[in-house]
Amino acid sequence: MKKLISVFFLFFTFVWTLVAAPPVPFSGKLAVDGKNFHGNALFAFSIVDGEGAVHWKHATENNATIENFVLNGRYLVLLGGQGMQTLPANLFLENDNLFLRVRVDLQDGQGIRLLEPDQPITSTPYALAAELARLAEKASVADGVTPGAITAGMIDAELLADLNKTITISDLPVEVVESMNRPITREMLPQDVRDDLNRTIGVAQLSAEVNEKLNRDFTIQPGSISKSLLGQDVLGDLNRTILRHHLSEELRAELNRTIRLRDLAPEVIADLNDSIAPGSITLDMLASGVRADLNRTVRLQDLSPEVSQSINRSITLSDLDSQVITELNNSIAPGSISLDQLSQQVRNDLNATITRERLSQNVRDELNATITRNRLSSDVLADLNRTVRLQDLSPEVSQSINRNITLSDLDSQVITELNNSIAPGSISLDQLSQQVRSDLNATITRDRLSQDLIADLNRTVRLQDLSPEVSQSINRSITLSDLDSQVITELNNS
Repeated sequence: MKKLISVFFLFFTFVWTLVAAPPVPFSGKLAVDGKNFHGNALFAFSIVDGEGAVHWKHATENNATIENFVLNGRYLVLLGGQGMQTLPANLFLENDNLFLRVRVDLQDGQGIRLLEPDQPITSTPYALAAELARLAEKASVADGVTPGAITAGMIDAELLADLNKTITISDLPVEVVESMNRPITREMLPQDVRDDLNRTIGVAQLSAEVNEKLNRDFTIQPGSISKSLLGQDVLGDLNRTILRHHLSEELRAELNRTIRLRDLAPEVIADLNDSIAPGSITLDMLASGVRADLNRTVRLQDLSPEVSQSINRSITLSDLDSQVITELNNSIAPGSISLDQLSQQVRNDLNATITRERLSQNVRDELNATITRNRLSSDVLADLNRTVRLQDLSPEVSQSINRNITLSDLDSQVITELNNSIAPGSISLDQLSQQVRSDLNATITRDRLSQDLIADLNRTVRLQDLSPEVSQSINRSITLSDLDSQVITELNNS
């Protein structure tokens, strides 16, 4: 991988100690294949001379690295700071020609690599070292000055004004302002700082006053925390939409499980029955996702194996309870189910002969019971006892009642029942329709008789064919007193 590395140094003056130099800021630029690198990288820094001898390295371990964030190709470190080994106090005083060697691991699986060439250290640190040596000499003189011996009056007016002036943003360099204003993200923090932020703070690590405040008794009244007391980030987190992929696998499984009535507490069931009126939830009250889920087509492959098996099994009447059978009978239109839609077991059950033995005892008792008036409900009794008037009947019923009924309208069974129930002489001619009277007065000729009736009339009737009472009636003596007046008149005329 081709790497283009451009580095530059920024050195600031610090007060030196007798044993170590202060950290030196170093700002570099890191690009990969001509593109600015952005993200965390692992660095290793060392200072070498022209022969390659190491005069300082950031850690004692040979393979140690320090994590640092690279922002759009630029990074900033403090050589001798940020947990590194300190710079030797005389490093730049005793060595004239030094170079900074930088190695980096971009965490791309290729390991750590050397950024070539080594960057020469400019004359600025050497000038600083000389200046600091001079200052050290002055410091030895300053050690003889007692605290408070130098007053404001002893300081030059221009220097005093410069010390007392207010430093504003406009007095700072552009790069310092940009660095102050840039967002600090977690990736920009070293690992030890992130570890410290993420560590668990126990009670023992809290101060006595914090523990005292935590343990004090206080009551938060309901409604006392308003939205204005919450931070914007808290409000945003509370108001954000929680999508399904934000939930854990076990929580999604819990949401998708079937909740049956027996899973609910009695008070929940009672509350549901009391608070949700039938038909009170309309489609527009449901979320678009719920409506889409209700309207989607459920295919067989969407069902679990046990559901598919349960759907395809044959359901017989014996599998249903009485309430389901009643609801089915009320909801299925007559004639809508054909025999070929029923299972063989159901067809066999429908075609089976229902004997008294197949009925339960209470059904048999109910069938054998006498239905008396006191077993009827009051509304049934009132309906039976009410007077039905002509105006209560529909036009077609009134027309059917008022139409003329002839013998041809009646079947043989009805005619037989009428003959058995009507007393002789109770029906007069004027009660009969014209068609019935014409039919009664018509002459019956042989051609109007059926063939079997003619054969019956022509057959020879023997005495043994007659019943005993008919034989006895034929053989009895008939006197005038046995005949009525009309017969006697006909006999006298004939």
